[in-house]
Amino acid sequence: MTLREFYSELVEQYRVERNEGRADGLYGLLRPGPAPVARHRNRSGVPAPRSFRSPREPPCCPVGPAPRLIEPRRLLRPDRPTPSGRARRAPASHARADTAAESPSAAPPATAPPPSPRRGSPPEGRTGRARPAGHGSPGVSERGCRVSRPQNTRTPIPSKGDDDVKVTRDQVLAWRLRRQFVDPRGDAAAAEVIGRLCGVQAQVASAAETAVGARQRTPATAGIGRGLADGSLLRIWAMRGTLHLLRSAEAPAYLSLIAAARTWTKPVWQRHFGATPQDVAALADAVTEILDGRALTREELVAELLADRRFHGMAEQLRSGWGALLKPLAWQGVLCHAPGQGSRTVFARPADLVPHWRGLPEPDAAAPVVIAAYLGAHGPATPEAFDAWLTRNSLRKTLLRRWFEDMGEHLTRVEADGRSAYLLAEHADELADGTPSRSVRLLGAFDQYVLGPGTKDTWILPAEHRSRVSRRAGWISPVVVVGGRIRGVWELADDEVVVSLFPGAEPPPEEELAAEAAHLARISGRDGLRVRTA
Repeated sequence: MTLREFYSELVEQYRVERNEGRADGLYGLLRPGPAPVARHRNRSGVPAPRSFRSPREPPCCPVGPAPRLIEPRRLLRPDRPTPSGRARRAPASHARADTAAESPSAAPPATAPPPSPRRGSPPEGRTGRARPAGHGSPGVSERGCRVSRPQNTRTPIPSKGDDDVKVTRDQVLAWRLRRQFVDPRGDAAAAEVIGRLCGVQAQVASAAETAVGARQRTPATAGIGRGLADGSLLRIWAMRGTLHLLRSAEAPAYLSLIAAARTWTKPVWQRHFGATPQDVAALADAVTEILDGRALTREELVAELLADRRFHGMAEQLRSGWGALLKPLAWQGVLCHAPGQGSRTVFARPADLVPHWRGLPEPDAAAPVVIAAYLGAHGPATPEAFDAWLTRNSLRKTLLRRWFEDMGEHLTRVEADGRSAYLLAEHADELADGTPSRSVRLLGAFDQYVLGPGTKDTWILPAEHRSRVSRRAGWISPVVVVGGRIRGVWELADDEVVVSLFPGAEPPPEEELAAEAAHLARISGRDGLRVRTA
């Protein structure tokens, strides 16, 4: 039996069962009616009983004119060929559309697949039901309402071929050093440096100051404090759930894409942190009301939350310094870190700290802004590398690929030493004309030069030395960068910079290490630092 014949038999079976008023077969499954009841999990993580119909729904629909048969999600039209020209096979009903790539640096497919109907999209001529906020396709409003999205008419990204920009790894690394103000250093203010880097990791305040000062000819890290005070900078849980400094003008776009992953709705998150999506929504409403026009320490905020009996079971997680239950609220623009009171953590609403805060844009509107910013500092890169940097590969792969495809002619493919990746088209000539760098730099802990592509990127960090940089508990060591590649690590010991090169690495010139140590001393306000090689 061909797929066409199989499909025709299902159509006929549907019509027979409809005319007989049967609700126990194909017609009972596919007939128009109330949507399936979602399976919610209770506090203990046990799924609620499954129900395909509302309890008030009658056992069958009255016999009437045959409704137009909607193509079921499990069935594919046989007259719609695959890219190879062969008939499609019906996929398993619960199969995932995509699987995560093994490595963030994996190359994208040579040819983008043809567009297909998105899961859950309404059939032609009908209105779809609202989906939870953050599902991203099409845009979803702050309240979870569906927003129509016009058909993409942009020019598709050029396919991989002979017209690709071809460069070397050393050219790519030198271009990144220039774009990130590492080599040469510039006169950019702190806010401009933070914006160019797509944020600076800030759970260790001194590391954020080093990241900014290392990129300035004359270190001026006091600009960070001024930016937080006037609202031009925001300190907030962002990429990968870590604390970052972001420019306030761009923060809503980053948060919108992170929230689109909706990690707090995933069963593993709910089991680990003991909260349902409904609990998180209730927390968001409560915190919005509590922090309205106020800045509270963690202890004060938790005390007011626990006055509500709904949150009694969350006391331990709310008091935790990891902030697992509060991070989803930050990603939704509900709270952020206010300028602190010494070492105490203080929370406030972004709307109260940032002038003209307008909330979060739709994910589809935010994606071009964030992708362009990331590729402008850390490109060329693949969608998988972008997702690993943003959400630890938590975004739906179909959504991620569509965002890149929607960039169209604004992106171009680059091939470097056998790797294929994307770059902003406006930067292609600058990359191709670049020359390798020979600079020596001492970059601090949690530096964006390392975190942008990730520590698994063997272009900048050999796999055998990754454990020297990516340490336990998420610590990222200060690094010695020579010509764009990590050649060792360093640490401060009293008035010395202790450099530990990787085995087999060629020692950098002593005078260049001494110059870098002097620059570190200016950043930290010391009189001077000596260099010692371990």
